[in-house]
Amino acid sequence: MANPKNARELILRTTLELLSTKELSEITVTSIIRSAGINRNSFYYHYQDKFGPIEELVDKAAGLFAGIYSQDSPMETIIRETHRITKEHEGLFVTIFSHDTRLWFRERMWEAYGSSLVRKTAELVPHGLDPKVIARCKFEAFNVIFEHWVLGGFVEDDEYMVAIAMYLFDSRFDPEKTGGDASADS
Repeated sequence: MANPKNARELILRTTLELLSTKELSEITVTSIIRSAGINRNSFYYHYQDKFGPIEELVDKAAGLFAGIYSQDSPMETIIRETHRITKEHEGLFVTIFSHDTRLWFRERMWEAYGSSLVRKTAELVPHGLDPKVIARCKFEAFNVIFEHWVLGGFVEDDEYMVAIAMYLFDSRFDPEKTGGDASADS
């Protein structure tokens, strides 16, 4: 029997490999344990079902950004660090974004870093507008672009990603250009 810590890592690696070749619906506990070469008890020692290792992989991906998103660094620094981490762990992100796990990833990222983004957005929007709504819209737009960037194989082109992300996150909201009225209080 494999060492419990080694078994856990083996389950995670195997699950990641399976996710890169199969649809989420095709993966079972049996397929994970067969591919990993471990017994069922080893799997259930660590996880309750097939979603356990998948959720851990998503949390791991979100956790890679923990240090940079919690800082009060300039947005460009945060975006460049996001690019660096993504490039280093490209396989993990390609796999996550290729499945419904991308939705879990988005929610984990929002839970972890949404408040920081709202705070940064509040500095850029006029009084009377809800920075949380604007921050969430920017966050969702960035995630769509981020997924296409990773899945399209554009990870090497960091200047393109930085330019788009800076436009989304560091641009000031100008109601005159959108036809809105920032002075209207609700």
